[in-house]
Amino acid sequence: MIRAQGVRVMTTRALLSTVAASGLLWVAAGAGVDGAKPAPELPVVVDFGSDTSMGLYVDGGGAYTNGQQNVRAVILDNGNFVFDTNDSARTDGGRRIAIDFHGQAIAPAPAAGPHYADVFLGTLGLLDQPADDLKAMTAGGPDRLRRTRIGWSENGKEYSLRWDGLGDDGYFTFHCEVGAPCTEWTVTPTGPASLYLMTPSSKGKPATETPIGQYTMPFSITLTR
Repeated sequence: MIRAQGVRVMTTRALLSTVAASGLLWVAAGAGVDGAKPAPELPVVVDFGSDTSMGLYVDGGGAYTNGQQNVRAVILDNGNFVFDTNDSARTDGGRRIAIDFHGQAIAPAPAAGPHYADVFLGTLGLLDQPADDLKAMTAGGPDRLRRTRIGWSENGKEYSLRWDGLGDDGYFTFHCEVGAPCTEWTVTPTGPASLYLMTPSSKGKPATETPIGQYTMPFSITLTR
C-alpha cells in the first residue's frame, strides 16, 4: 500500500491506472489552489439513496459517514470530493455501493443485477481556481461540474466507471441546497458514463484501458456536513 498525502493508491484497487495515469492523481493530493493556504478538509455524510431503479445506490447499510466503518468521505482542501468505502487496507468495514447497469448491453456480469462494489471515487474540477471549491458553494449560487471516476475490483478484474465529459459522457453536478457556506449538496449526473476494463502494468508492459461501453447511470447523492 502507498499513501499520497492521506489517500490510498493501491494497484489492487486500480487507482494507479484509473486515477494517476488518467491525470487525476492531484485529486488526492490535498494541495491549495493558486498558492493559497489550504483549508482543512471537510468530512461529510454521503447518502446514495435506496432507489433500486437508479444506477448507483446504497448497499442496505444506510448513509456513509466519514471515519465510520472504514469509510472516507471528505471534500479535500483543494475543493474536490473523495469517497472510499475502505480507507484502510488493513480492515474491511463491510461497506459497498450498488452499481446497477439494469441489463444494459455489454455490461459486465451480472448484467441484470447490481454489483456491490468496494469503490474509490474521486473528482476533478473543471476550473483551477478558488471559486470552484465545493466548500465555497452557497445556496442559490452556481452549480459545480466535476469530472469523476469510480474504480473497483471484481472477479480479478479492474473497472473504471467515468463521467469525464469525453464524447457524450456527462459530469457530476454539485448543487448547494442549504447554507452559506454550503452544508448540504445534491449530486446528479449530466449524462451517461463510460465503463473501462483496466489492465495494470506487468512485466514491463504498460497499463492499458479497454472501453467496454457507455451506460445510462442515473443517481442522486446527498452530501451533508
